[in-house]
This record gives sequence, C-alpha cells and structure tokens, in this order.
Amino acid sequence: MAGKCPAHGNPVPFDDDFFFSPYPTYAALHNAGDAHRVCDVDESPQWIVTRYEDVRDGLRDARLARNPSYAGPDYPGDALPEDLLDACPLISDPPEYTRLRRFVNFAFIPRRVNALLPRIEEVVDGLLDSVAEDGKTDLMGSFASALPITIICDMLGVPTELRADFRTASEAMLTGTDEEAGAAFDPLVTMLGALIERRQAEPLDDLISHWSHWKQDDGSPALSFPELLSMSFFTLIAGFETTAGTLGNALAALLRQPEKIAELRADPSLYPEAVEELIRFDGSVQSGVRRFAVEDMEIGDCPVQAGDVVTLSLGAAARDPRRFPEPDELDFRRENKQHLGFGLGPHVCPGMELGRAQVRVALRSLFERFPDIRLAVPAEQLRWRHSNFIRVPQELPVIV
Repeated sequence: MAGKCPAHGNPVPFDDDFFFSPYPTYAALHNAGDAHRVCDVDESPQWIVTRYEDVRDGLRDARLARNPSYAGPDYPGDALPEDLLDACPLISDPPEYTRLRRFVNFAFIPRRVNALLPRIEEVVDGLLDSVAEDGKTDLMGSFASALPITIICDMLGVPTELRADFRTASEAMLTGTDEEAGAAFDPLVTMLGALIERRQAEPLDDLISHWSHWKQDDGSPALSFPELLSMSFFTLIAGFETTAGTLGNALAALLRQPEKIAELRADPSLYPEAVEELIRFDGSVQSGVRRFAVEDMEIGDCPVQAGDVVTLSLGAAARDPRRFPEPDELDFRRENKQHLGFGLGPHVCPGMELGRAQVRVALRSLFERFPDIRLAVPAEQLRWRHSNFIRVPQELPVIV
C-alpha cells in the first residue's frame, strides 16, 4: 500500500481525552501515514499501524510474531512469569500455537455455545430482575461485567464462592495499575492452581476437568500443569473482560444515541447486524496482542527492523474511511460489516460466537424490559479505564 512514513514522534497522547475517545487521534493518524513510531504507556517505543488494509495484512503476516522472544533490546518485557507466558496460546506461534489452539477451540465449538444459550438467557433475566429492584444502577458493574464473568466461570467450573475474587483479580490484571495487576496475579494463579488440582482428582463436566484429563495417543497427559494453568488463566481473563468491554461499549454508544435503541425495538431482526456494527464502532479490543518483527520488513513505506514492537490497532482500522464510509456513524444497515474486532487469520478470537451471543441476548432483553432506560449523568461525564489493550467503561450509571 503506497504512502509516506511520518517523522518519528508521539502522536498518541494516552491521556484522559484519548481514553474517553481515541477516535479523533486515529483519524489524524489515518491521514498522516502508514505506520507511526510512538512511545507506549510504559515509555517503550513501538510502531502503531492504523489503516484497515495494513492491519488486516499484519494480522496474517507470519513475519509479525506474537512470541516476545523476538523482541529487541528496547522491549521492557512482560510482567507475567515466563512459564505462564510460554504455555499461552495468545502469544505463541506455530507450530506450538497450533497444538495449543485445538484445546481452546474445543471450549468454543458451536455445539457448546448453542447449549449455553438458555443459561445466558437465565443469567441475563436474573441480573435484570436485580436492576428492576434498584431502579438506578451502574450497568457496567451490575450487568455488563456480571454476565460474562458468570458464563466463563460456569464454563471453567469455578465454584460460586470464588467468583467474586476471580472477577476482582481479573479486572485488576487487565485494567488496573501495574501495582494492582501485580498484587492480583499471585492470588488468582493460586486459586486456579488449586482448582485444577481439585478437578484432576474429582473431574466434573467443565473445561478445566476436560483439559486436565485429555490424553495423548500413548495415554500420557496432553497438557502439562503449567499449560493447564496458562490455558485456564487466559481463558478466564479473555473470556471475561473482552466481552464485558464489548457489551459496556455497546451500551454506552446506544445510551448516547437513544434513537438507535428505538430503531432496534421497532425492528428486532436488526440485532445481529447491530452487534457487528457496535463491535466495529467501539470494540473492546483496541490494539490486540503486540507483535514483534521477526525480520527487517516494511509496513507501507515505513522500515520496520527485526525486533521492533508492532501494534496493530483494531480500533483505528474500524474507523478507517477508506474501508468504512462515514466511519463515525453508527449504522445498523451498513453494507460492509467486515470489521477486524475479533482479529483475523490463525489467531482469530476463538470465543467470538460466545461473545456475540452474550451481547445479542443482553441488549435485546435489556431494551425490551426497560424501554425508557437512560443515562443518569451527562454523556460527557462517562469515563473509560486507562488501558491501551481493553477499552472498558469505568461505570454506566443509568435510570430504568
């Protein structure tokens, strides 16, 4: 793709205004060049890629690896222990990724997702009962976060009495400060390790039990204990917070445009298309997992050196006017629905159908139950958590 490489600078501010709405910054970057050399929130240098075609191609490019062993000397490293990261499908590459991915795929096969639909509806109805009793609530905490943590804990087999602790630790890991994430890590891993040991001894019909007792052809365990721990850890984190952010952002967008709620209520057949458009319009995964250049290469006309960190901005790609006419408009009847909100290629999100199902059921049930729901504060007072990976509203105060 032809273009120019802008002078190095720091065009991404990572301040309150950016986290409230990163899209004006993305619009400026779209016009400025193919890729941009910036400093991340931890002051480490990286490339950020914002144009749809470049992001799409980057997601498929084997020269952009997920494994941080390819990182250059400027990379500050990861806060998580190496043994946990080494066994993580999120940051592995083929052939090891291919082996681990089949266990993750098992968790989200269509049959399993379809079987969860009655449970999703049950949980949604129960949460809305509580909302009705209160009349005024933080929809982020009482609904958008409560639904996916319940469903993913059901799938993993997390006992009810541990779920509040799992939720608190998971939120801190993704959107807390470095200190909060560090403090949450050890207790969460300890709880997961104890749960794995329990399921190894007393299996039930849940993912941790199935993974724990999966055998290779010779009868040996298919997954080591560190792999079980890593698989469970990242399934919990990704399955909870990404869906919470997707639902929270969708609710924020709709509550700021009540005419769109009226449009859905007038034509409920629009919900599947609406979910796709809402993910494009303000998705929870803004940047995806960092990539590392395996060799010297070019992105557009920008020279990327081996070891450079490359962030493929899914959020910016979703607002690229070259791909989506009127990108800042929320249009449920948009003809081009091929967003990159779930990634693309071999690392495409395995839980995307489960995420879609939860958001679809949640939105329809909420607006059917509470047609007059509205924000309890001016829209400009809403705030988003400071995270350059997951975009999640801090609170969504509403009156039903």
